Amino acid sequence: MAVIDDLAEQSGGMTDELFGQRISLMADGGRTDQAITELRGHPSVDTRCGTRLLAVMLEQAGRLDEAIAVLRPMHVDGANATDLARLLILQDRVGDAVTVLEDARERR
Repeated sequence: MAVIDDLAEQSGGMTDELFGQRISLMADGGRTDQAITELRGHPSVDTRCGTRLLAVMLEQAGRLDEAIAVLRPMHVDGANATDLARLLILQDRVGDAVTVLEDARERR
């Protein structure tokens, strides 16, 4: 992580790409809760990519309900709809998953 922080300092600030790599490194190093906390406080969490990354981190932490809640408002996007449907299926909510996918298809 120090390398990423150094790169951010040298390039004039933490880009969303560097931040995403930093978050992934934290999670890979067993610091998933810290990664989730930092991600929730970062402006990129309001973007499609940030939302998906947060949902992945929450899923890795076994917090499926929270991951679903994060993705639900953004499920109009095809990729997020697929991610949301997958999480719903993991909770044996197949009917809800089908509805999410049908809604996303209709909005295209």
